[in-house]
Amino acid sequence: KYFVILYIVGNCVRSKAS
Repeated sequence: KYFVILYIVGNCVRSKAS
């Protein structure tokens, strides 16, 4: 489950970076 959380968090951060 940790991997899923990291994936979601990373995706959110990438969205903000974009």
